[in-house]
Amino acid sequence: ITHETTHYLQIITTGFLYSLSVEIFEEIKRCLPLPLKSFADIPTSAPDDVAVRLNKILLRLDEFGPHDLTVRSLVESAAFLVQKRTHWINLTPAGYREILDHSCPSEEYRSAYDIAVHYLGDEAFDSYCFLSSLSLCTINPTVTFLRLCEEASTRQLRLGQNLDVRPYIDLLNRINCNLIGTAAEVCSQFSIHPVY
Repeated sequence: ITHETTHYLQIITTGFLYSLSVEIFEEIKRCLPLPLKSFADIPTSAPDDVAVRLNKILLRLDEFGPHDLTVRSLVESAAFLVQKRTHWINLTPAGYREILDHSCPSEEYRSAYDIAVHYLGDEAFDSYCFLSSLSLCTINPTVTFLRLCEEASTRQLRLGQNLDVRPYIDLLNRINCNLIGTAAEVCSQFSIHPVY
């Protein structure tokens, strides 16, 4: 449940995922006969035109960016890390690498994290979730994530125990990444999703 709760938090906090969820919700609403009088009126499949649009929206999660990085990998790598860190209190970067090497469900649960490790070393264990969340507040999360990792490495940024996020926020603003904002900021541009 920790893993799926993390996905929920990603959707309600990041602009990219929130806007994607609103687009999906709008397509699903097109399938429902309104006013809905009973659950029996709910169709079991989407009309062909809606199914095509839904598939196009969902494919954006799997578009390859630099280093074959996908939005799905950014999201799944973060949820997997949060899940393991939540339930294994004394987990270390080395212990997490061992989990990834021996019991990772699929490549998408680790590939974005592995890119962060390439640039940041063990610091990725502490900063990955924050960097992926910042990236998901931009129009092109995969490109932004890679740039954040590169720049954080070059500048030797560390979150530290005090969670010093200001240098990362400044970096995000400096790298010209087409910021769209948090879910709350994006919310004013769309109809409000039921999660709000």
